[in-house]
Amino acid sequence: MNYRAIFLIISLVFIFTFGFFVYIRNRRSLINFWYTVFVSFLALWTFGLLMMYLSATAGSKLFWANFLYLVGSLIPSSFFCFSLIFPSDKALPIRKVGLIFLPNFILFILYFFTSLMIRKVVYENGIIKYFVYGPLHLLFDIQVVFFFGWAFWNLYRKYKVSAGRTKMQLRYILVATILGVVLAGTTNVAIPAFLYNCSLAWLGPSFTFPMFSIIAYAIVRYRLMDINVAVTRAGIFLIIYALILGFPLYVGYKTNSWIISTSLAIAFATVGPFVYRSLNRKAEEVLLVKQRRYQTILLKGAKGLMKEHRLDRLLKWIVRAVRKTVGIRYVALFLDDKKNQLFTLKTKEDNGEIPDDLVFSYQHPFIAYMRERKGPFLYEEIPEPIRHSLNIPFEVDIIIPSFIEDKYLGFIILGEKLNREFYSIDDLNVFKILAHQAGLAIENAQLYSELQNETKALKEAIKKLNETQNQLIQSEKMAAVGRLASGIAHELRNPLSIVLQGIEFLENNLVGLDNKSKKAIKSIKNSVDRADNIIIELLKFSGSSKLEFASLELCQLMKDTLSLVENRMHLGRISLVKNFPEKDMQIHADRNMLEQVFFNLYSNAIDAMSEGGQLELNVFPHRHDVVIEIIDTGKGIPTDILPDIFDPFFTTKDVGKGVGLGLSIVCLILERHNGTINVESKVNEGTRFIIKLPRKVENKKEEAIT
Repeated sequence: MNYRAIFLIISLVFIFTFGFFVYIRNRRSLINFWYTVFVSFLALWTFGLLMMYLSATAGSKLFWANFLYLVGSLIPSSFFCFSLIFPSDKALPIRKVGLIFLPNFILFILYFFTSLMIRKVVYENGIIKYFVYGPLHLLFDIQVVFFFGWAFWNLYRKYKVSAGRTKMQLRYILVATILGVVLAGTTNVAIPAFLYNCSLAWLGPSFTFPMFSIIAYAIVRYRLMDINVAVTRAGIFLIIYALILGFPLYVGYKTNSWIISTSLAIAFATVGPFVYRSLNRKAEEVLLVKQRRYQTILLKGAKGLMKEHRLDRLLKWIVRAVRKTVGIRYVALFLDDKKNQLFTLKTKEDNGEIPDDLVFSYQHPFIAYMRERKGPFLYEEIPEPIRHSLNIPFEVDIIIPSFIEDKYLGFIILGEKLNREFYSIDDLNVFKILAHQAGLAIENAQLYSELQNETKALKEAIKKLNETQNQLIQSEKMAAVGRLASGIAHELRNPLSIVLQGIEFLENNLVGLDNKSKKAIKSIKNSVDRADNIIIELLKFSGSSKLEFASLELCQLMKDTLSLVENRMHLGRISLVKNFPEKDMQIHADRNMLEQVFFNLYSNAIDAMSEGGQLELNVFPHRHDVVIEIIDTGKGIPTDILPDIFDPFFTTKDVGKGVGLGLSIVCLILERHNGTINVESKVNEGTRFIIKLPRKVENKKEEAIT
């Protein structure tokens, strides 16, 4: 057995393995079926070459030569059928298939029952030199060129009108077809037919390797390999493959020393993988320089993800970095929403293709599929029923799930690259590392956010606790003072009445009083009146009167109370600004008591603006309350006395102008209405009183809106 035969046996096994592998990947696919038929004819063609070289007689060599050319005519016919059903995967009508293979039947008759195709095989020392062709042999050349040319034209037309993944698959197949037809056609058709030289025919099967291997990859997993890299790898493999097998066999044939030949084969086979790996690495460094650059950038960026603690900024950084660094049409990131048991779209970078409300439920088969896969995968790898259930209105290339151990955090969807290049296996490996680092960073940011929220909630709770405690202390203090004031008022009023009656008796019965005595009596009466007014204020402060609640329109009540101080505002050069809602706010309150509240606050504001200013009244809803703001531009309240202004008998007014019960009464009235009052003030800038009262909700719809 010579080296040509050994080479052909290895090629035969290799070709058959490829065809069988593609077929079992999807036995139901007609694309896979016709690819396998095409590769099977390549294997038979290789077998015919092998038998022709092994034949010992002229008759057997002529038989296998006819067999070789007949099978050679079946290769373009089967490839033409493949071109018709790709990528639709629709069955061809039997009549059409019969019509396509009719020329092969005619050639079968011409080759095996006539001498019109090949007359004889010329060989020397058992080696085929050339064929002596018959007058109709040109029919074979026409049939091969016709069907391969038509198949190429079919694929090219589909390539021009297709888009997305189909376009990329067709691009692979077109390049593979050119390589296979040019390389194998040159050695097995052109050279034997026109130069009458068959010395290189045994290399034909190996030259078809780029064609059937790249087409197989395009069918099975085309996305993970760049077309330039595929062709380069195939070329490097062919060269090394030819050297490892061919050179030792050639040396053995020339020297008749199979020991030398075997030694060289072992040495080449040992060194060959390392040489292939080295050459392949160098080629990829040149061809994939851009991919290597952005992969390095992404890996470096992944290391710094843990530094960002704000979840929203982290997610935006991940999406923006992936899109801009790699150059992707769009990127969308989904996170687990445990509360609603959904995976929701958190952030995206696109041109409007992705809906903002896109979500996936826990029960969706797509989520279950990702839980099984865990690592990044191609969209086309998803089983067809699941792809149909997705109903995504945009094209997806890559899915990148993010897991921390068995905890599924979310996933990233990537569109195609802007330069239409392919995602490589290295890309998926980088995305896998990025997804892991992003998952750790997201979990860290979520924990940080939860900690911040808990800290904020704790601060709010402490603040509310302090406010409640202060209100309780104030309420107890006001209640105690109220009880004391009520008791003292009743005890003082009787003696004051006796004093007043005595003064009036003296004034009416004493005759001839001088001016000095009259002035003294008048002063005593004024003092008694003032004492009586204080007692009246104390009785009001004690809250002993019963509240009469009714439905009131708040804004109208405030306007009515303003009429009592309009003259003072006009004289004091004070302007008024009212920010009231269009629809009045309904409250449930005692009208007289609230009039007293607003009158006291208006009066205090006017007193604070002795040189003029502005009084601003704001009313607006807040949840289930109504908020009233009374703002003046007066002299303000010093910070050191601000906490004491609601205490009974505390006043900053001159003696005789106030007893310090106005704000205390305001506070007490609001408390009895389940309301609150707070104050903010800056010296020489003004004071803001903020009142909250329960709002009367007319219906449940209004309550839901607020």
